[in-house]
Amino acid sequence: MGLARAGLSRPIVLSHVPMFFALSGFLVAGSAFRVRSVKSFLALRGLRIFPALGVEVVLSALLIGAYATTLPLGSYFQDHGFFTYFGNIFGFVQMSLPGVVWPSSGERTAVNANLWTLPGEFYCYVILSIGMFSTLVFNRKVCTALFIATTVALIYANIFRGFNSKAGALATDLNVYYFFVGIMFFLWKDVIWRSWVLFALSIVAVYFLIDRPWGIYLAPLPLAYVTVFIGLIEFPSIKLLRSGDYSYGVYLYGFPISQMVLFEFPQLKGNYLALMVPSLVLTILFAYFSWHGIEKHFLKLKRHFTKSVPKSPPPQPSEEVTEAPGSHSRVA
Repeated sequence: MGLARAGLSRPIVLSHVPMFFALSGFLVAGSAFRVRSVKSFLALRGLRIFPALGVEVVLSALLIGAYATTLPLGSYFQDHGFFTYFGNIFGFVQMSLPGVVWPSSGERTAVNANLWTLPGEFYCYVILSIGMFSTLVFNRKVCTALFIATTVALIYANIFRGFNSKAGALATDLNVYYFFVGIMFFLWKDVIWRSWVLFALSIVAVYFLIDRPWGIYLAPLPLAYVTVFIGLIEFPSIKLLRSGDYSYGVYLYGFPISQMVLFEFPQLKGNYLALMVPSLVLTILFAYFSWHGIEKHFLKLKRHFTKSVPKSPPPQPSEEVTEAPGSHSRVA
């Protein structure tokens, strides 16, 4: 599959969701190691995900759907699809609402396409919980051996058996694999070198692997390295960004808001820069509301699930951030 035909930016676009899962695996593993309790871990994940997700789904169904539907309001609110849309709150993903047609497609389509990643994220939490319950995830040698064996099997199945060989198809099980690559980086964070040279080489590797049928399971390691490396860069401090964690709100509201802007101003179709500006401003405003109005208040409840959990032992010297000569440092 030639990049010229697909577009030179295609590998970059294809990297977004895998980067999200890899970073999620790295961060969520940290949470698992801090609480070391399946009950506490799942409770904290629930507090982080469901309250804000519930509000977004309700707003989409009651406001966006009611406003954008081509059906009479009475028919819209009585439609079976209106009621089943609330299943998104629990991971039963339904993209469309009755009668909602976006100008960008001309046909009934996704109200919030970003929600398709939810089942994969839930599978990740279930598998990680099993790893916590069995204590396998806390033994990095055993966990790594299982990961390597799984990776070898997946590469073999991909190259010689055609498993997940459709380039650019971000299958749910592939996203779950990226999540566990992120966990591997967390487990070995004390020995992974942070190098600008390796960072650049990883970008090149990802660019030429992620859109190749035989590179599906070769791209995750360099992509996870790029993701973690970027996450550790100390960017200039911005007061607004330090006032809360707006990433989840951006994820929840970015797509429906951009579609509503296009719904109101269909002349912006094809003019991505003109569409991006109002969409980005509104998305940030909604993300701000989501964090300060909903998310941070529910997260205050986490003390009820962690107060009886024993603290993790202090990190060993090899787990601390250390500086190496030149422009290298260890990932921690």
